[in-house]
Amino acid sequence: MRLTSGLLLPTIIVSLIIKSLDTIAWLGYNRGYPLFTVVHGFIAMVILLNAVVLALLVVVKLLEG
Repeated sequence: MRLTSGLLLPTIIVSLIIKSLDTIAWLGYNRGYPLFTVVHGFIAMVILLNAVVLALLVVVKLLEG
């Protein structure tokens, strides 16, 4: 039971966050904001955020040793 609830709650939280961010991204795209234009099939803001997260993960990994 603990494993199930331990996996279920984070999954629900992450799903809600992703759904909210997806809604914001499509709203920006539909309004024509420059950061929300489509680049090779991806919304530009998504590419930018992925690059930032990747850079942070690399920095954390380097600091760990």
